[in-house]
Amino acid sequence: KNLLDSLLNFLEKPANRDASSSLAECYDAAVRVILSHFNHLMSGTCVPTITEVEADTHGASRFANPPGGLDAWGYGGTPDAVSFKVDQPVKLVGYGLWGGRDRFTATISLRDGKDSSSGETLTKSEVDYDIGGINRVLFEDPVILEPEHWYTAVALVRGGNSASGSSGQNKITTEEGVEFEFKGARGGTNGTDSYSGQFPEILYQMVNEAASASTDPSADEDTRNQAN
Repeated sequence: KNLLDSLLNFLEKPANRDASSSLAECYDAAVRVILSHFNHLMSGTCVPTITEVEADTHGASRFANPPGGLDAWGYGGTPDAVSFKVDQPVKLVGYGLWGGRDRFTATISLRDGKDSSSGETLTKSEVDYDIGGINRVLFEDPVILEPEHWYTAVALVRGGNSASGSSGQNKITTEEGVEFEFKGARGGTNGTDSYSGQFPEILYQMVNEAASASTDPSADEDTRNQAN
């Protein structure tokens, strides 16, 4: 797709449609575009592709720097995990996961607390993806996150090597005004922590006060007491 987009951009420029442009010049330009993308792929540089999601889904990006090569991160049968919390109620809908040259499958889950192997599993899904950059994978059953409560994002990835992030930020504030704080998860993991590894994005949707109150058992109790 990137190759076709580059060729279309070239051909759509007025100068490139001018009758004075010879067929040989157009051919040479097309070859340069093809070689550029071929060298980009062979160098192992991660293509910054991001799969699309719904317009009301936002990504909390935790890495300050772009990823390295497509072979930077390996998988040996143990999960990648990172703990995080938010400062206001949001709906967790999925994660951004780094891809590589291969097709990947993964078991993604959210655990209650700061441990990757203990604590209640709040939601879990099987996903597959094959984009060389960030793959936005979604839960079948999203979860409303409570403010100032720690959760752990977990992904057991199966496939070849992938890209990975670096220069992770311990705290970020998104464009929607949501503050995320990250920490390394307790328990055995594949090496991901608050500084590097997987989970370039935490995918979420904003919730209003009414929606968050409907998930709060105490709010339901108050409503019943008022009715009585």
